[in-house]
Amino acid sequence: MNLIKILLMLVPLFLSLLSHQCFAEDSKLNSNKMQNFYGNWIHSPVQSLPTLLSKSCSDGEYSITPEFISMKSGALVIKASYMYELTGDTLVIYQTNLTHNEKQNCQGYTAEFVIKNYVKKIEFKLVGQLLRIYLDLLKPGYYVDLVKVKDSKDVPFAVFRSKDQGASFDISIEETERFARYSRFVISSPIRNEEEALFVFCSFSEFVRKRGFTHFAIMEPKAGDNVASVGLFNSASEDMGSVFGDDSDLTRVVGKYPGAVEKLNKACGR
Repeated sequence: MNLIKILLMLVPLFLSLLSHQCFAEDSKLNSNKMQNFYGNWIHSPVQSLPTLLSKSCSDGEYSITPEFISMKSGALVIKASYMYELTGDTLVIYQTNLTHNEKQNCQGYTAEFVIKNYVKKIEFKLVGQLLRIYLDLLKPGYYVDLVKVKDSKDVPFAVFRSKDQGASFDISIEETERFARYSRFVISSPIRNEEEALFVFCSFSEFVRKRGFTHFAIMEPKAGDNVASVGLFNSASEDMGSVFGDDSDLTRVVGKYPGAVEKLNKACGR
């Protein structure tokens, strides 16, 4: 197997699942064990990916459900039906009927190229609270660990600190309230220049991306206040009022339409 196929198995971190068939005879027992594998999984922040992969490739996601498996890499989302073999804590998935959203993956490859070279067999193993993907073809004994995020309610409230990113200025952004389609954030100090504004926009776009949305809009704080709201959108054409609420002061929203997260990738170093 060539290096491209190996990379495509690694970076695509995550596939949403559509139908499955268990090879084991004791299907009820295995079905119960499969509950441990179901959910959304993201790359463990304590483990580094190989240096040959770009930083954005650490942001992949896998989703496993009883119906389908899906992978998100960059803007690309691939979904597949699957069959599986489950032995103890080791799960081998065989993917079939792959579909995609015609976007590029984190390395800039087209969906058609990824599908053509896609590795359809993946081996997972539960190691404590981690889900491990073995990639022996990349390097003997090599693996990537994933951590589970069941749904958005299980995602810890977001905190961004400029000092943690090596910035010369000191600004913190903390999520204080979360609703279905928007969150409120306290910004520690007024934004004074373009560099600080970019930090705020990159922080908010990263939050939106982690929540699984593609577009966002920012509602600026009221005069004399330091609380901003960030709306979560699926497209630029979604109505602002349907997300923030029709009774919100939409005149404080930056821009007329929700902005695409991916347009900030380069500026934000993703």
